[in-house]
Amino acid sequence: MGNLSDLNFDADEHKEDSFKPIQAGQYKAVVERSSIKPTRAGTGDILGLHVRIIAGEFKRRLVFDNLNIKNISADCQDIGQKKLGALCRAVGIRKPADTCELHDEPIWVHLEVVPHWNKPGQFENKITTYSQIPPEALKEADKLADDIDEDMPF
Repeated sequence: MGNLSDLNFDADEHKEDSFKPIQAGQYKAVVERSSIKPTRAGTGDILGLHVRIIAGEFKRRLVFDNLNIKNISADCQDIGQKKLGALCRAVGIRKPADTCELHDEPIWVHLEVVPHWNKPGQFENKITTYSQIPPEALKEADKLADDIDEDMPF
């Protein structure tokens, strides 16, 4: 347990920010975190990705992606592996040995806004694909990725 009495905290003074979906489009981003976890049914593996926008109006916002990289459904696995292939090509790693090789490389992330999967009437972002940033734009994207650490409050 932790004593909060010295904080004089009032929850009514600290309301949550509204995280509305990012508008559909193409954004410069980096994969910050990844993990492989079993599917709910335990019959496959999902690659979970935390992708941070590094430029523009939505700089610092996170979007998430879950790729079925192993699945008993050949169609689900094919979709997930094709998306993983797009991400690998975007970061320039054709045969990754570890997901950390996909981290911190500036890429284009392509977003759509779709109905939330379990919250009727609400919407969320869906990453449709990943693509490589052209070399002429890469220097600017590298600078933006470096700057993001300086802007982070933690």
